[in-house]
This record gives sequence, C-alpha cells and structure tokens, in this order.
Amino acid sequence: TQRLSGVTVKTTAGPVTLERPKLRGTTAAFASRLFGKNVTKTNALESLVIASFVRGLSVRDVEATLADALGDQAAISKSTVSQV
Repeated sequence: TQRLSGVTVKTTAGPVTLERPKLRGTTAAFASRLFGKNVTKTNALESLVIASFVRGLSVRDVEATLADALGDQAAISKSTVSQV
C-alpha cells in the first residue's frame, strides 16, 4: 500500500490539503509539477500581499484584509506577511 503525506497549502480560496505520495526505492522526495517541493502558499496569495503593499497597506492592514477574505483559520500572520 502506498503511504501519503498531507501538506497544507494556503490558497486564495482557503487552505487546501494535498496528499503527496512517499516514493519507494529512492531517497528523493516527491515534487509536484504544479506546486513544486515544500510549497506552503500559492503565488496568487503572494501576489495579493505584494500588491497590497504597493497600494500602501501596512502589515496589519494586509493581515486584516486576508483574514476577512480567507477567514480567520486561513489567514496568515504578520511575520509571514513581512517575509513575503
């Protein structure tokens, strides 16, 4: 039986759990063609954060906007906003 590893990716539609297969007979990790390896957020979310800064929003404003748009459970922290 194939084992799967769940990874949560933050998207503009909310968090999505992806199941990535554990590969047998190799030490290489599975890398999705769509999301790549170790992806935790989509480019759309990153673009939204950057566009918010360009428009003059503060880190707290961006955090509040994302919480309103994505819901409190899908929102990202101030430190994550700053890192983007």
